[in-house]
Formats: sequence, C-alpha cells, structure tokens
Amino acid sequence: MSFDISKVILGILFFVLGCNANSAKNYSTNAEQNECPTVERNFGDVLICLPKINGYLECLEDSLVRERANEEMELLGDEIIGVYLNNGLYAKFKNSPESTFWDEHIKIYGHPPMRNKDIPSNFLDKIESKLRKDSEIVPWAVAIDKINKGKIGFNIGKPALIEIYQPSDKVISIVYLADYDFLGRPGKILWIANMCILKNRLIYFGYYMEFDNANVKNILKQKSDEFGKELVRLNN
Repeated sequence: MSFDISKVILGILFFVLGCNANSAKNYSTNAEQNECPTVERNFGDVLICLPKINGYLECLEDSLVRERANEEMELLGDEIIGVYLNNGLYAKFKNSPESTFWDEHIKIYGHPPMRNKDIPSNFLDKIESKLRKDSEIVPWAVAIDKINKGKIGFNIGKPALIEIYQPSDKVISIVYLADYDFLGRPGKILWIANMCILKNRLIYFGYYMEFDNANVKNILKQKSDEFGKELVRLNN
C-alpha cells in the first residue's frame, strides 16, 4: 500500500503540535509499565506492546513480510512496528510472495520525527477539527453509487475520504476507499487509518480490507475499533 495517514496529515500534525511537542525525559519503558503478554517493539524511547488477534499472525519477524512492509513504509518515511496478516493471507503470501496482494491486514508504525515527543492531551481533538475543516468527505452512499457505475475514480495515492470519527479519546480514525491495480488485477481497497496516543507517544495503525460489498465498511470499522481498543489497553 503506497498511501497512508502520515502523508495526509503531516502538515496538520506539526501545525497542531507546534512547540507543545517536547522531547520526553525519564520516560519508563519497562519497570513502571505492565508486563506485555505478547510481543513488544521499540519506537524511540518506548516499548509498544502488540495485541494478539484471533485469526491473524503478527509476522514482522518473517523476512519476506518485513521486506515488503519496509518497502511500503520507506516510501512514506515511516518506521514499521508490527504487521498482521490473516492466517489465509499469510499462507498464500509464503507460497507466492511476489504475486500475493495484501488485502486484509494491519500495519502499526510510527513517524520518525515524532520519536520521544510528548503528545498534548487535546491533540486528537484538534486533529479531528482540522481534518473536518480542510477535507472533502465523500459520503458512503455517493461512493457506493460510483462503484455501481464502474470505478470510483480515486487511486491509492489520492483516495476518497469517507469518514472521520473518534472511537475513543485515544484514537482518531479516518476511513478511505480507492481503486487499485496489482499486477494487472484491478480491485477496490477500503482501509481505516488510525492515529493513537500510546504511552504519551503518537503511533499509527492501518486496518485494510478489500471491498466486495457495501457492508464491508461496518465490518472493517468494528474490527479496527476492537483492535484499537486492545492496543490502547495494552499500552496505557
């Protein structure tokens, strides 16, 4: 996936944070935090505990998965923290990595300039306000109508922004939809780009699903919200 939330909101991020994002001092990464029951990975001065999700494998340690994830993140200048593929997709990818499109998957990542930066408590509220003010939102009914008539006319580099919402005070979620073409196979991908405040740091995760019917948005939102809830629980 060659597009993600950090590319859209980088300017907004620095506008909102301004001089409020200060380098953190004496932030505990282990002793004062609850022990992680799964896998932990560093982002700057903190350890991010990764959730265990039924039906998915967290597989960043797989060299083939890491290679593809790093290729995508390098285009955006982001740092990958975790990758989840559903069990069927992982098996398919291992068997044929070059020809397998990553449809249903999750990526957790951070933006390097935000390492070791404290995030103001009102940050997500300001981001939501700025996004709503400056973004053109395509209503879901309009997007479905476009799909029924053929293509939606939005590509991965410039997707349709469908919805902005906050499932909790620690997460803001942006729903995107776009056409794609993978090795000559066209399709449509729906994803939710999420910004989270974890251990007082800004962390992103994207939850992706291939579009196959109009109900997929509700399914994706439920899955993304549940994942975000568990991610926050483990890291706050």
